[in-house]
Amino acid sequence: TIEEIEGQYMGLLRFTPIGWSELQRVRAQLCQADAEQIQMTRALQRVIEARRIQIEAIPYSQAWGEFDSVVDLIALQDTSS
Repeated sequence: TIEEIEGQYMGLLRFTPIGWSELQRVRAQLCQADAEQIQMTRALQRVIEARRIQIEAIPYSQAWGEFDSVVDLIALQDTSS
């Protein structure tokens, strides 16, 4: 339910040098094929589970949309009018 949602990954990330090193460390623990195919959300989950660095989320309350095509843009424009 909407009440259970604590956050939504928007695909926007900012890494400190330490954070980037931790992500690389996590990927290095995987076999090469898995390291090349891992999705960012799963990689971030592994960083969180390792508890070696602090992860921060920045609240955002404005409209947000993901655009993979012109059709997505048109759909958003239709809901905005």
